[in-house]
Amino acid sequence: MPLEDQSLLGTEIGGECSTDYCLYCYEAGEFKQPHVTFQEMVDMCVSYLQKDGVAAEEARHLLTSFLPSLKRWRKGGMLEPVIIEKEAFQIMGITARTSNADELTAQTKNSNTMVCVL
Repeated sequence: MPLEDQSLLGTEIGGECSTDYCLYCYEAGEFKQPHVTFQEMVDMCVSYLQKDGVAAEEARHLLTSFLPSLKRWRKGGMLEPVIIEKEAFQIMGITARTSNADELTAQTKNSNTMVCVL
């Protein structure tokens, strides 16, 4: 969820706004659903994207690609590979984000996402 509007921000223990988490997930310095798994979070969020007109398969793909980049779902500072099975082949890769223009190639000048397909 883009945290562009201050009204969407969660809160820390002292009541100040969290810059990392939204109000639906985080309140008073704690996750509202502390035991929800990554897969459960994907399953919950698919329906919200579908309400915005995104097909279920595409929503699931977007979520499994993007959620691991968020602070709550990062593991050991490295993003976990996302495996997406298609009919005749399997694609496996790691996505890295950068804001350093020196790291961008000609193909990624319009995006801050680089993908490494293994």
